Amino acid sequence: MKRNFRTAFNKLEKMGVPVYEREWTHTNFVIDAEEGHAVWADYHRPDFGSMGVSQKIVDVLNKHDLHTQWIDPATLGVYE
Repeated sequence: MKRNFRTAFNKLEKMGVPVYEREWTHTNFVIDAEEGHAVWADYHRPDFGSMGVSQKIVDVLNKHDLHTQWIDPATLGVYE
């Protein structure tokens, strides 16, 4: 995993965001929008944060020149 992805992954993980490395995606890691008790992203609420993603996640990714894109309603991919 590239340094900017690894740094963002570690920061998000430390914040409690459910992040996972996945072989089946075309990205370095994904965010599980349905796991855990905190709401970090909601596909069905595009008014929540930035396109349904918590502003805290967006801020971390922006700092490392990364962004998210919905893979499916439960999974966000992280991309350059």
